[in-house]
Amino acid sequence: MIVNGDFEGASKGLSTLGVNCPDWCALDMSRGAVIAPWVATAVGYSPVLFEVDRTPWQSSSGSWSMDLCANLPYAINQKVSLVPGQEYALSFMLGQNACGTPVKTGYVTVGDKTYNFYYSQAEFGNSWRNMTYVFVADETAKYVTIGSNTAGSCGPVVDNVQLRSTSCPLPVVASAPLEKKKCSASNML
Repeated sequence: MIVNGDFEGASKGLSTLGVNCPDWCALDMSRGAVIAPWVATAVGYSPVLFEVDRTPWQSSSGSWSMDLCANLPYAINQKVSLVPGQEYALSFMLGQNACGTPVKTGYVTVGDKTYNFYYSQAEFGNSWRNMTYVFVADETAKYVTIGSNTAGSCGPVVDNVQLRSTSCPLPVVASAPLEKKKCSASNML
């Protein structure tokens, strides 16, 4: 089960920690409660910074999203429980922080499988893209990781991360707003 996939836990986490963050914040993992149970990781630098944002763009779900470059690229990960042999779909909304390079790149890793993604300002403007990756679980638990390969402080932005068994229909990729579909609790992870 993905927890805090829309990053709305940021409001409570920031308040609990006494952090004033009216628009966006770059924080280190000593303040990881803001994105819990997500954990931010990076290679080659410390401390790892993560960024939660309310502006300058509209999130796809709720008020908060995450720019996966907070001065340098980083990744977020969360451990999820799975049923071996079951097919799952990991989906999230992908946008961009419009500053910096016009093409943002990143990756999704589920266990030992890695998928690459990109966001091109020329191709997608400032619209959110629905990204979906389907896989078959081979273990009872895996880490789901979403990260950036984009240098600098303006990267791919993610929101509304979900993991479902494929017996629950996912929205179709479209330029129109997502149609909300309900799934039974037995279909949601």
